[in-house]
Amino acid sequence: MMDHHCPWTMNCVGFANYPHFLRFLFWIIVTTSVLFCIQAKRIYFIWQQRHLPGYFFKKSELIFLTISSPLNSFVLLTITILFLRCLFNQILNGRSQIESWDMDRLESLFNSGRLTQKLIDNTWRIYPESRSFQNKKDAEEHLTKKRPRFDELVNFPYDFDLYTNALLYLGPIHLWLWPYGVPKGDGNNFPKNDISKYEANSSLEDHILSLPWPPDGGKTNTVFNHGSSTIEMRNESGEQLIRTRLPQNGRHASREKWYNDWGESLDDFGVDVDME
Repeated sequence: MMDHHCPWTMNCVGFANYPHFLRFLFWIIVTTSVLFCIQAKRIYFIWQQRHLPGYFFKKSELIFLTISSPLNSFVLLTITILFLRCLFNQILNGRSQIESWDMDRLESLFNSGRLTQKLIDNTWRIYPESRSFQNKKDAEEHLTKKRPRFDELVNFPYDFDLYTNALLYLGPIHLWLWPYGVPKGDGNNFPKNDISKYEANSSLEDHILSLPWPPDGGKTNTVFNHGSSTIEMRNESGEQLIRTRLPQNGRHASREKWYNDWGESLDDFGVDVDME
């Protein structure tokens, strides 16, 4: 599992080093908060003595406070926001940053009315036995009459309650501040919540909620799709994955048109393809 690439540490943050990254942010917040209090007390003292002659204060100290105080406050604010965002994504919702972007993408597709059809098509493809008369009727209603809510169609399968998420990604509580504390697991296989379990006799909505993540197949499900291009695999936990292989001529295309076997372009990796 990869969360994001950190430009501060020039390192990718994933499952194994995620607790180290949060501890890194936490101690930055602690130290900058202490410095903020010290600077605030000193600035308040100088402000109280502002009517005294200037030679009572060193110019170097005033210059240092003028520069370092806003800089320290900026670091404290930005790192606190980053820390809270990480807690919100990973601990509260059980998602990595990349998976949060996937959820935002799915919400955009849902709001534009393009997601429901994709989810139904993927349900028929992954669970062909669920294509019963009643489920077909329900699918037709979803597409024409009844408009379900987003959370009735999309379930993130690796999200549990706050405490379980914290233990899963940070390890035992007594190791959260321990420099060598790491989570249990290999970063490749994760437990799934009960909503994601497939039951053949369930309703169409339950079948859609049990689709593997991302439920629409991701970008690769819309780029190139014919009979010989689809690769279906199952991981060790039994989760079915859908990937679409693209034509080989993509390997020799220009920077603007290049893509790999999974439909990813250079732009997806942060490369500015417009630069010469």
